[in-house]
Amino acid sequence: MESRKLALIDIDGVLADDSIRIHYALDKNWIQYFSEQNMMADKVLPQGWDLITQKLAEGYDVELLTGRREDLRGTTRAWLWYHEFPTLRIHMKPMGTKLPLATFKANYMLELKAKRALQGVTYSEMILWDDDPEVVREVQKQLGSESAVHCTWYIKKSAMVTAAKT
Repeated sequence: MESRKLALIDIDGVLADDSIRIHYALDKNWIQYFSEQNMMADKVLPQGWDLITQKLAEGYDVELLTGRREDLRGTTRAWLWYHEFPTLRIHMKPMGTKLPLATFKANYMLELKAKRALQGVTYSEMILWDDDPEVVREVQKQLGSESAVHCTWYIKKSAMVTAAKT
């Protein structure tokens, strides 16, 4: 069996600066928050760009794991292309999923690990880089303390995150 290293990287708050859209999340106006026009206006967070470059140079397989819904794949790909990111596999939240984001990402990582093992690929390292501390805690709880890194270069105020989730 082939052993590899996998870096899973979140998009919003890690690669994309969504600060110009966050007020829509606070109002739970998800149509505007996820509108193509508003998403395409996101700037690149240079630390996220550097993270991808570094992990590729270190020999990691790099893929994206986002809480964005599957119906946003086209806009997400367009944003990545526009900002000249390398072509990467994107794992998105399926339509209709009711799981909290932290649970979804931890479960997805476990499923991905099992699926790849069936394909003959094991990972000596599988690490998620995410800006949401709840996601990081849940992934570490389910997959171990080395399985998630909290990205702190773009911190949303906790009240903002809590308000957007309720």
